Amino acid sequence: MAHEEPFLQPLLEGRTGMFGEHSHRPGQSFDDLFHPTAPLECPVRLRTSVAAAVGALALVIALPASAGAAQGDFTYQHYTETGISQTSALVDPQSRECITLPEVQDETTAPAHSPRNNTDATATVFAGADCEGPYFTLRPNGGHASERLLVRSVVFS
Repeated sequence: MAHEEPFLQPLLEGRTGMFGEHSHRPGQSFDDLFHPTAPLECPVRLRTSVAAAVGALALVIALPASAGAAQGDFTYQHYTETGISQTSALVDPQSRECITLPEVQDETTAPAHSPRNNTDATATVFAGADCEGPYFTLRPNGGHASERLLVRSVVFS
């Protein structure tokens, strides 16, 4: 092998060379190395990259369309300034954020009542504004309470 070029020596001895795992091995001709019918080995880095890409895609698909909001309606009843009973709703409300019900935020008005949680998240309702005071939890998809439960704020999990 004295007549071979020095840069080919590692390839001819079977050491990993510039072609990674597809480098020349003892007893293997260069034609075998690049022949289209020769089985290709999948390099570890390629397998890891493909696995990471598939995992990331699965995570993106599994996340809800709007990760920061409960999907659905939360309804409640309250009285207008003239004393008329009215139903209001929060549509796709933000999750993990205290929401003071705008119609009853002032302590001088009567609180809301009869909450109904038709969202996909648990709703925790509070007797006071800013999610303070006694609270009650309503299950997702239909949890509700009677007119005896007085409400001024809510947070969705």
